[in-house]
Amino acid sequence: MIAAQAVGAACFGFGYAALRLRTKTIVPLIALHFLTDLFLQMGNLPLIPVAVAQDVVLLVFGVVVLRCRDTYS
Repeated sequence: MIAAQAVGAACFGFGYAALRLRTKTIVPLIALHFLTDLFLQMGNLPLIPVAVAQDVVLLVFGVVVLRCRDTYS
């Protein structure tokens, strides 16, 4: 269980780092983190599958942004 949390946190961080590189500000990160926490706590969806799906989306986003890094500079 702890290993899964570590992988999820790494994916989350990777996606957030890519978003920070692209936007050059932390404001979207703050808003996204707030909304993530809010929807995970207030929603009726199962916590773990939603968190895993979000981590996968953030990881893919991070890879795409970093591969196309010169385009966003």
